[in-house]
Amino acid sequence: MQNNEKCFINMMSIAVIALIMLPVGIACVILGFGMGDSPCVMCWAERITMIAIALIGLFIVRYGPKRVYLASLIFMACWGMFNGFIHYSIDGTFGGYLDIGQGFGLEIFGAHTQFWVIVVDFFVLVFLALILFMSRNFGEIMHKSENKEFGKYIPLTPTSKFAHLAFIAIVALNCLQAFITSGPPPHLGSSTPPRMSLNPDKWFWEQDHWESPFDFRFDWDVEKPELVTSRSNDLVLQADAGAIKNIKFLTQSEKITLNLGKKPLTGLDLNKKTGTFAISANNNGFYVADANFNALRYARHDKHFIMEMEDSVGATWYKDEVSIISYNKTFVSYLPTDIIDKDEQNSQWRHLIDGYDKFKLTDFGNKNRFFTLRAKQQYILDFDYDEATNKYLIASVPSKTRPNWSVAILDGDDKMIVEEYVPSIGVELKDGKTLDDYYITGVELDTDYAYLLSKNYSSILKLDLKAKQIVDAFAFTGVSNPRAITIRDNKFLILSREKDENIVFVFDMPVQETLPAKEQDEQIQSDMQNL
Repeated sequence: MQNNEKCFINMMSIAVIALIMLPVGIACVILGFGMGDSPCVMCWAERITMIAIALIGLFIVRYGPKRVYLASLIFMACWGMFNGFIHYSIDGTFGGYLDIGQGFGLEIFGAHTQFWVIVVDFFVLVFLALILFMSRNFGEIMHKSENKEFGKYIPLTPTSKFAHLAFIAIVALNCLQAFITSGPPPHLGSSTPPRMSLNPDKWFWEQDHWESPFDFRFDWDVEKPELVTSRSNDLVLQADAGAIKNIKFLTQSEKITLNLGKKPLTGLDLNKKTGTFAISANNNGFYVADANFNALRYARHDKHFIMEMEDSVGATWYKDEVSIISYNKTFVSYLPTDIIDKDEQNSQWRHLIDGYDKFKLTDFGNKNRFFTLRAKQQYILDFDYDEATNKYLIASVPSKTRPNWSVAILDGDDKMIVEEYVPSIGVELKDGKTLDDYYITGVELDTDYAYLLSKNYSSILKLDLKAKQIVDAFAFTGVSNPRAITIRDNKFLILSREKDENIVFVFDMPVQETLPAKEQDEQIQSDMQNL
């Protein structure tokens, strides 16, 4: 071998030694046998990827650099980084639910072990680039290798011999650790492995991962909610089929067909100060309408600008601004105002596809997202804002990943979560039933109470916000696709998409619901005194 060829082989051998002895060796010998750390199933996948990269490096050392080896090495390094990003997004800060300093696995230089997988695989590519850059006449070396001019094997140097021996020793120890912590086939690694022990009585082998579906996104592959243009066969409109015993049926007093174009409407909210309505439409359109539902203003938000909004599912008044929200909890608020200045119109054009002369984004902070804890893997279908308390309310919808729902209260100023909970039950339920499958498509926030519109079982759940409890429930009939709810003149207004029409169904509220919260409290105190 010529000197430049020997230099290339030695550099590649050193890279293999560094990879197999430092991250792989330290993880197995020091962290594993020394400190009792056990790899989880994803850690094993990441460690095996590093071993495969080292093996490819040995192929290059023994058989010479070939295109197939270099391509395989680059692919495995990219695969390792991909696995690392998935692992860190699930278990780490990038997952969005861990505070600073929290994590899984041992902490090294302020970062937990799964983060270092990304670093190691990235530097595999960096060192490969450096080796190729520093190797003189690499093209000639690769040409000789492809044409088998080195013979069947490339002679071993002292450095390459040590690389082979180190690989064999570290892989053997990893095989022993894998047998102890994961067991022989068909057992697989554990998601929550206990500390490693050499005592066979403390070996726990699992097979549960065979039952998991194959999905690169794991629990984050959540099915989309039922939107206004889609119909789910899993939802039942009959209120009597629900969990609530002796539910009270509302009386319909009016039915209003809206003349706001052919687009399906998704959200409805009354401005109690002006008597006007905020109405959202499919594909991020929205209206300001008068008391008779005649359009006063219309605009359409650009869902791709800065924050991906997807289809809008709800509308509310935020102080004097119209807010719309997507099912992914991304929202935006616009101030209804006439804009004559062309420069200002062009500025608003960045946010609006239509109506940029009718609405103004006054603050970039009003184009934002709600972040939750319980509902992180769930979507929503409406929201509401109460100016008296300066709070937003959202309610999630069940999914296969999270088959129940919860309520979140968020601050009106910084949009951060104030509280989030699963409401307790203050109504009588049928035996063995829960409210988990109620499907909240609309919400109306009224200071002390919230009314949650459920398409499943055509029901309205009354939530006491102080007690965090469902204290009453009402049922309605004749509405096939309820999407939003608001209150006007002691009546429930339910927006529904009926075939190709947008219709508001008006239902009389029960007598006890028509009293303001303060008067209800006074009435209760009076009743107590009369007992």
